[in-house]
Amino acid sequence: MRILIDGHILGENEGGLERYTKNIIVSMAKICPIGVILYKKFDFSLKKKVQVYSIPNNDFFRLFIIPFIMIFDKYDTYISSYAVPLFKPWGKKYITTLHDVSYISQAKFFSTKDQLFFKTFLPLSLSLADIIIVPSNFVKKEVNKWYPQYARKIRIVHEGVDPELISSKMNDKTTVTIRGRYFLCLNSKNQRKNINLIIKAFHQLTNKRLKLIIVGGNKNIRIKPTDKRIKILPYVSDRDLSYLYKNAHALIYYSSYEGFGLPVIESIANNTPVIASDIPCLREINKKHIIFVPPNNLAALSKVLKDTVSKPKEKIKFHLGRFPYSWERAVKKIIEIINSF
Repeated sequence: MRILIDGHILGENEGGLERYTKNIIVSMAKICPIGVILYKKFDFSLKKKVQVYSIPNNDFFRLFIIPFIMIFDKYDTYISSYAVPLFKPWGKKYITTLHDVSYISQAKFFSTKDQLFFKTFLPLSLSLADIIIVPSNFVKKEVNKWYPQYARKIRIVHEGVDPELISSKMNDKTTVTIRGRYFLCLNSKNQRKNINLIIKAFHQLTNKRLKLIIVGGNKNIRIKPTDKRIKILPYVSDRDLSYLYKNAHALIYYSSYEGFGLPVIESIANNTPVIASDIPCLREINKKHIIFVPPNNLAALSKVLKDTVSKPKEKIKFHLGRFPYSWERAVKKIIEIINSF
């Protein structure tokens, strides 16, 4: 079996999508020969030799040239997220991951260009795909609702925790040092993370020593955080993120819509509890060590933050061997899906 993986998203600061792609590549390389399509060089190591195809930052190459790479270099299967090439060579398999369908229910957060892609090209990709992987039962139901004609193609593969996020120790050297008690939250390019609502809720806390650490830059932050207790960091390394997870009093994950919620399991794996919006996918993946808050409810979020900070940090005993979410398991399941098709 030879597998070609679309890794063009690497290096683009795309959060969970980039982490998903990285871990699929790393874990798949341990099992079988793979090739990787890249725009930029990756900054992680691979145990086995991987054939890298560095192509121009142009969708034309991904959509039209990849089938020829598969033919000439004898790849059996192509794995991507959302988009697949516009034609499929005979005898080849296309597997695409649909991480969520937020572009439908949360369309206001997407650009006109993105909406055009999801309305026109994505349905074509789904029709060409042999298998559509989704990360949760919630996304499966959503895909069945909006694309019922592809229901038979859907397979659920849960995501995992990046080993680099749990391998670093408390005393490892990091480029960030936060002293005292703090809440952690992760910003992204998408407004559904509700960072502005989190900032409003934090403003209502009177504890002068408490901090709010926002990782991911200030994009989509409309409220100017004049409160000196609020610190905004850019995208950070995995070691720094692990440090921030481990030392936080709690992670605030107050998104209005998610397909899975990687930061939730990453935080728990680093022994830190989570304050999360009460949305279907989060109820599904993990109910332990999470305080659920009604979505888009400033008063409710403020109360939970106040109650949480008034108590000692919840103690979590994390056992990696018992944790149901790992990339090794995810990739093994993908291999099983490919072999059974």
